[in-house]
Amino acid sequence: MFEVKVRYSRENADGYIGRVTESYIVNHDTCAAAEAFVLKVVEPFITPGQEVAVISVKETPYKEGEVIMSDEFNGHDHRWYKAKVMLILVDENRETKRPLQMLVEAENLIEAGKEAQRQADTYGSGHTLTAIQETNIMDVYLSPSYE
Repeated sequence: MFEVKVRYSRENADGYIGRVTESYIVNHDTCAAAEAFVLKVVEPFITPGQEVAVISVKETPYKEGEVIMSDEFNGHDHRWYKAKVMLILVDENRETKRPLQMLVEAENLIEAGKEAQRQADTYGSGHTLTAIQETNIMDVYLSPSYE
């Protein structure tokens, strides 16, 4: 998975044109494919005659199962939150801790924390939610296609 950050000019709701910087998470095998996909995503929003610049492309620490998407935000206000969880694993009478990062889609910080807790519960071991914070990620594409 890659995080692609782009900067371009876009018209806002008031009709003013301004520069925006947006981050997207894309599940692709290569940086080039992730970059090409995000350029297609933002293409309809670019002010005619303006350029789009790819600021950065980097691998994310998230795996597909660690991204928690919700079906209830179809066009509604939502945010992406980064949750850090410490899993407590017991193996042969020895307790070990394993950090886990999740990306959670939610309406607010409280809901994101609840969703991260629910997801951590599926690991079947003890855990502690150690941090949660809002990100600047605009959207996540786990199964990207150009159609």
